[in-house]
Amino acid sequence: MIRRSGRAIEPAFPSRMEPVTPRPDRLPPIGRSGLPDELAELEPALREIRRKIHSAPNVVLPVVGSGLSEGLPKWGELIGKLLEALPAQDSMSPDEVGDYLAQAEHVAKVCGPGKVSAIIKDAYAEPSVVRPPAYGLLVALPLRQFATTNFDPWLFQAMADVGKTADRLLPSIDQSSWARTRPDAPPFVLHLHGAASDERSCVLTRGRFEQLATGESFRQGFRSLLLQRRLLFLGYSLRDPDLNLLLAETRDLFKQDNSAPVHWLLSGDAVPEDRARELRALGVEPIFYRDHAHVPAILRYLALREASPVSTPISADFQLPPSYAPVATPTWKRELARARDLMLEQNVGAALEALDAIAKVGVEEGEAAREVVMLRASTRASDGRSREAIALLKPRWPEVLVRP
Repeated sequence: MIRRSGRAIEPAFPSRMEPVTPRPDRLPPIGRSGLPDELAELEPALREIRRKIHSAPNVVLPVVGSGLSEGLPKWGELIGKLLEALPAQDSMSPDEVGDYLAQAEHVAKVCGPGKVSAIIKDAYAEPSVVRPPAYGLLVALPLRQFATTNFDPWLFQAMADVGKTADRLLPSIDQSSWARTRPDAPPFVLHLHGAASDERSCVLTRGRFEQLATGESFRQGFRSLLLQRRLLFLGYSLRDPDLNLLLAETRDLFKQDNSAPVHWLLSGDAVPEDRARELRALGVEPIFYRDHAHVPAILRYLALREASPVSTPISADFQLPPSYAPVATPTWKRELARARDLMLEQNVGAALEALDAIAKVGVEEGEAAREVVMLRASTRASDGRSREAIALLKPRWPEVLVRP
């Protein structure tokens, strides 16, 4: 048996991310794109996220990890506080060493779940440190709905500070919370693992995590988010326990059907190629920004709308070369892109119009297959209007002519 040391035993995986707020002397130079020069290669991926954020309300749902909560205890520090509560004579078995969830479970068994909840509430319910500015930048995005695995109130408070009065949803103790996570629902902060303001909701021990993850309401609710939204994970390390528990649900979903929209993981961790392939197989595109000091600049970039094209005067004697022929985007491509976005927004009437236009002109086989995949994803939406739309759309698909 291994004696309690009064501090967290070295974990099998790293603690949560380091703080993301940059020091003044580390502010990166900003390029013409609005991003630091070092991130120029990431602009295409970030531009796609920005386009989705601004294209329709709440298609993108940020999921915030503890990397944004600078100044509050990380995993190792929190577990250390729990272990300090153990009686001096207590000991831990070897299989509990190196596993934060097992260590928390051990403390709960010895001291009772109430002790664990009290320590969490003391650490996070009313932070005594200043809220990091990254939260202000995040809620300044044109979004009204956010999710987090953090216990602290900073995301909720930041929304209130910008006039976004939000519901605090606690699915770990209130299964009806999932019914209020639709894209057209009022503003909310979804605390996936609970909030310190209600210690009953906090999920930290292995037993509570397993109970939550295997519960039908959580599985169906989180799967609805995966299928109806584009999740943007930020504030997580690649081996963060919170992130991996959520990705486990993504893995189970993609084993059954790979039709869910692609999500994004913004991480300061270097992403090995094998890990990147694994994440993409789960429908998660990793975006590595190298330095946590870049996070505020990334959030500012995402807040910007696409610049309007600047008109350049053309000389009166200018003529196009005889060989010039304008290249127009085919109708089916435009309508396919529009239909995909409209189905994500659950604007079923407009999506029907776009699909009717596709049926008139035909599409290429690969593109039609992509649309069918999107359509199948929508059948899993709990919205009655979506089910009705699917019933109308299915008979129309044989009319779509596939070009040879």
